[in-house]
Amino acid sequence: MSSVEVDDRFKNGSVPVIIKIFRIDHVRHLQEGVFINQQRPKQGLFGLDVLRDKTFGVRHRSVSTLTRVLRGSNWGGDSAGWVHGGIKKLKKNQRNDATTQRVHFIYDKLLFMQDRSQIRWRSTLLLIGTIVGAGIFGVPAMIGAWGVPVSTIAFAAITLVVLAAHLLYAEALLANGKIDGRLEQHAAHWLGKPVGMLAGGIQTIQIFGSNLAYLILGGEFLAVLAQAVGVNIPVIIWQMLFWVLGAVIVCYGLAAVARIEAHLTWLLIVTIIILIIAFAIRIRIEDISLLGLSLPERVTFEPYGVILFSLLGITPIPEILESVGRRRDDAYKVIIRGTVVSAFLTYAFGVFGWLVSSGLIGRNPSDLVHFLPPVIALVFPLAGFLAIITSFLTTTLDLRNMFHLDYHFSNIASWVVSLGVPLVLLFLTPRDFLATIGLIGAVFSSAIAVIVSLMGYQALTASLKRRDPWQKRLWSRVVPIIVSIILILSGILWYTVSSPNL
Repeated sequence: MSSVEVDDRFKNGSVPVIIKIFRIDHVRHLQEGVFINQQRPKQGLFGLDVLRDKTFGVRHRSVSTLTRVLRGSNWGGDSAGWVHGGIKKLKKNQRNDATTQRVHFIYDKLLFMQDRSQIRWRSTLLLIGTIVGAGIFGVPAMIGAWGVPVSTIAFAAITLVVLAAHLLYAEALLANGKIDGRLEQHAAHWLGKPVGMLAGGIQTIQIFGSNLAYLILGGEFLAVLAQAVGVNIPVIIWQMLFWVLGAVIVCYGLAAVARIEAHLTWLLIVTIIILIIAFAIRIRIEDISLLGLSLPERVTFEPYGVILFSLLGITPIPEILESVGRRRDDAYKVIIRGTVVSAFLTYAFGVFGWLVSSGLIGRNPSDLVHFLPPVIALVFPLAGFLAIITSFLTTTLDLRNMFHLDYHFSNIASWVVSLGVPLVLLFLTPRDFLATIGLIGAVFSSAIAVIVSLMGYQALTASLKRRDPWQKRLWSRVVPIIVSIILILSGILWYTVSSPNL
């Protein structure tokens, strides 16, 4: 005889349902069981289309483990209902022999479930993969603009501000009780509908600007790869080809990309580490003494926008909270690890990339390929292309879903706007990658960070009690305000001191 027990803690519809299968005729139970969704979720970028078989059978053995989980955030809030899943059909053979008895489960999509530590590390990888993207390639030139000493201090300060914003956003989502949904909806809940609409508009412009930056740099990397095989075509042609490739994949080949997206993240991180080591090996001692302690020749605040753009990554935080089961301590560990590791990789890439160039790198990030040994010279543009194409696909799909589901555009209109606006901007702007991400980071990313910090302030103060320790009061009342002030003042300084090219 078999029985099924569903853990009540997981019935709220936002975290995986864990089903334990017990064998009544055995003292020990089969190890934690299986989740089966009731309906097939909508396909999304990260919707891993795996295990399509209609049935799944497991022979009951004392050492057998059958543990599966399906993460709800992968397919968006519309499909949240299937998280309430359960067993659609549970059958057992009529044979009484316990060693041959089989249990069959009907299911559509399943993912392996790891223990808490494995979940934390996978979530950390998700955050790192989101943060470490196109922005990292603009950092070496910005290190040169500020000098290594000033850049080190500024990097540490911006990292702390970004980390606080990430944690405050997580606090707002946890306190809201509804993790799924877009930034606009969460901002409206905590700060009012007008602020929510403002947040939605700012985020839309930020994504459009980011996709413009991806087109600019993606085309430059394709041009470098083409030149390596003797093909010399104007960069604007490669940028248009990058757009065509991205449009085709996002419309027709997204399922294939979803299957390898996690592997691309690992590949990018490993490649960045290899490049950092390659830069470090080729740095000359005289460059360290000459450039390592140099100060900026002129006053500029341009690096602020580029660095903030390269470090802020609030997009995966809702999915991270769902993955860790809304456990605050696990969420904090993931966010702190992911943010700090991403900042370290970005800083090391920027400093070593600047030093290896002997201060000669210009505003084109792809110029760094000339300072690499020939054996790995093509690794740099190839890694850059992979990082940028995956980011372009993710943000384009997010835009399409936002226009189609939230703003009720038709399917065709959603695709036209999502793909067409960045292409139009490509011909209306100077196509300066650093100026583009500097503007997006200093203005729009900064505004989003202010909004999520104020959301965290509202969430924390709402639950604050008179007897709470001073540390909690400091975190709830003081830190969000300080972070918001720093971001606002930095944005003003960027606008007044720097000279935007857009």
